[in-house]
Amino acid sequence: MLRIYETDCAALAPYWDEALALLPPERRQRVQLCRDRAAALGIAAGGLLLRAVLGVSTDGRLLKGPCGKPHIPGGPEFNLSHGGTLAVLAVSDRAVGVDCEDARRGASKALLRRVLTPEEWEDAHAATPFSRLWTRKEAVMKACGLGLGLAPASYCVLDDLVQAEGQTWRLHTLELRGHFVSCAAAAAEAPELLHLPPEALLAP
Repeated sequence: MLRIYETDCAALAPYWDEALALLPPERRQRVQLCRDRAAALGIAAGGLLLRAVLGVSTDGRLLKGPCGKPHIPGGPEFNLSHGGTLAVLAVSDRAVGVDCEDARRGASKALLRRVLTPEEWEDAHAATPFSRLWTRKEAVMKACGLGLGLAPASYCVLDDLVQAEGQTWRLHTLELRGHFVSCAAAAAEAPELLHLPPEALLAP
């Protein structure tokens, strides 16, 4: 089982007060302290996805691994991301990581040299947008549970099968409303994509 639930963060704006009231206290505080409106909507949308899909309504429901990857004791594997106006939640019965970015996001040459392999560097100049490569990189980092503790330039994401941390990860990337969404999964099947509108996220 591999599913990606997605929502339009901007669509939550008219329901701001309702959304805040439904968030666990810790996430609500993160939203309220965030000065960037788009980022605040993304944090709120992520919390509502966790609530609607996995029943996370209190701070104590989530625990964090040694490198900060959240998990639910006895629950399915999951991973969360938000970027641009999109929030996504990947859920699987095996390890999974997901990342989304605005497709227009660029990067300096210095950053490209630091995070890409030589093969990816050539590909980024020839055809592939950096934002696509980066979502694939970050999905692997998050699936491994290491985040930036796994050096981005230590593995190549041009192919859909990636070796990292002694495991094979299958990469899936799609374009959705001006964003790249990438999922790295131990599961073999392609992800099922499910859209959740504000009405679904705010349901009792």
